[in-house]
Amino acid sequence: MFLILYHSDTYRELTLEGADNVDHHLVLDAQEYHLRRSVRLHLEVTHRCWVLHRAPEQYTILGHESDGALPLADGLAVTLATPGGDRLTLVAVDHGSTLPVARKFALSGVSRLRFGSGEDNEIRYTFQELVSKHHGELSRRSDGLYLIDHSTNGTYCNGRKITAPHRLSFGDRIQLFGLMAVYLGSVLCLVAAVESCSWTAGFCPKCTTPPPKSPTRPGNPGRRPGISIGLPAPCPNCIAKS
Repeated sequence: MFLILYHSDTYRELTLEGADNVDHHLVLDAQEYHLRRSVRLHLEVTHRCWVLHRAPEQYTILGHESDGALPLADGLAVTLATPGGDRLTLVAVDHGSTLPVARKFALSGVSRLRFGSGEDNEIRYTFQELVSKHHGELSRRSDGLYLIDHSTNGTYCNGRKITAPHRLSFGDRIQLFGLMAVYLGSVLCLVAAVESCSWTAGFCPKCTTPPPKSPTRPGNPGRRPGISIGLPAPCPNCIAKS
């Protein structure tokens, strides 16, 4: 289980410990999260089920004001309102016992790389309704590769929301609600805690040649509703050369 927390221009993914039958307090530092004051989340895990307790002196769970402990079911998204007037969004993600799925994507010769939930993106990723159809893109300019946001909910780099085209530096981490992309110069490393992964034809990550239409290469579809990821498949020309 991990939590996605974002507020204003700050984004974090926090993994919950594997301990059982314990209380857990998670402090959201005011400076780190750009809050008026720090917030302490009161969590508890019993029989490996995590819950978020109400704590009116720290936060109100909007829409669940009269409830007791709120179970952190997979995909739950709630808004926390603090007495100081801040609002944070919390999303619970339970990836079970699966390991993160990682893929590398060659950027050599790539001038534009779009990402979002729409099928016409080179990188397709969906999570709840937080990812826009055309969420953003990587665009190559004369002085480097830029990250550009077109979304409603924002695109984050190194934990901060970008508000203008951002020139990527080696090691920059792009975060998109459960999907992380690490910029490694000529390679983009994609990491997602998902149980299904599929490749979709679109354009070749090596030579940027548009391949002919062909069946997609499925991974293990359908096991995890709400999260899916698609990456471009190598074109037949590159396969023939390998």
